[in-house]
Amino acid sequence: MKNIVDNLQIILLKEEGNSNRKVANKLNIDRKTVARYWNEYVKYKVKLNEFNAPIKEIQEKIVEAPKYNRENRIRLKFTDEVEKRLKEILESEDRKDKILGNHK
Repeated sequence: MKNIVDNLQIILLKEEGNSNRKVANKLNIDRKTVARYWNEYVKYKVKLNEFNAPIKEIQEKIVEAPKYNRENRIRLKFTDEVEKRLKEILESEDRKDKILGNHK
């Protein structure tokens, strides 16, 4: 999870004129993450220039830590059924190796 410092580093590096890829390599994060934070920053920056904009709220949103929506996620478990199926697959692969011989 990225924090406020990472967000600020992304913004500063992008304002220096670095590409998303270069920023991502420097900070060791995905370039899509860089793009998401940068686009969000630009959106809020435009809102700040609007007349009667709630400045304090927008500034807080720019520097806040990201929030993830977990409502629609499906919980996955390693059940007995999954373990049984995995063992079946591994056994079939072992049989193939015996018939075909070792490969790679």
